[in-house]
Amino acid sequence: MNSHEQDELIGRIYRYKTADRNRLSFLDAELSTAACLFKKASSQMEALLARQPSEIEPVLSRIDVNHILQLLAERAQIQRRIAEANEQLRGLGVRP
Repeated sequence: MNSHEQDELIGRIYRYKTADRNRLSFLDAELSTAACLFKKASSQMEALLARQPSEIEPVLSRIDVNHILQLLAERAQIQRRIAEANEQLRGLGVRP
């Protein structure tokens, strides 16, 4: 592989890696929102169990567990791709 081809490959790896990082940031934000909903639902359920009057919002209805599982699976896949990209860059003599 000549220098020009290697530079193109490195650039392509960096572009894909940047896109993956952007998607990972979005997924983390979505999962953070879901975590907040779970915490709020947990607090509401604890208040109900303790028979403490509290304002109940339909938080659980806003949680889509299947969607969260899909996000988690996609997150794991993206993390693997980023790790593979870093390994490829190391193999090309570039610090990731």
